[in-house]
Amino acid sequence: MGNIGALNTNTLACDGSGNFYCLEYPTGALYTFTAETYAAPTMVGETGREMYGIQSLEWNCNDGQLYWGWSNNPNNNWWITSYVLQVDPNTGATQEFGYLFSDPMPALFIFDLKRNDRWDSSRYPAVDTAAQIDMPATLPF
Repeated sequence: MGNIGALNTNTLACDGSGNFYCLEYPTGALYTFTAETYAAPTMVGETGREMYGIQSLEWNCNDGQLYWGWSNNPNNNWWITSYVLQVDPNTGATQEFGYLFSDPMPALFIFDLKRNDRWDSSRYPAVDTAAQIDMPATLPF
């Protein structure tokens, strides 16, 4: 696809209609674009949260909202603040959904409840280690 305008972002989510959402780093402002308008994303609104460090953003097809694994660690200290935030995709307004204590959430995954895509240990076996994935410096698009 290419650069998302001139934004500095480390999050990306997409709804079922092909609308993409990202949060500007470090301001936390919510932006939207499509595959055709990625060069000029539109600011939806301010979230009221600055962000530093690992972040994640996911579209919830069950309720039409965005969810943000938010953490803030501006001084790279040991102690960070982390929440799962519900983000209104129309305004950027946030609401605290769950407190994560002092652990960042590098990825969110939301099941599609209409497909009965619930946790099933035979389909999604539990693991207690994360694998490293090496990605090429440039992607072939």
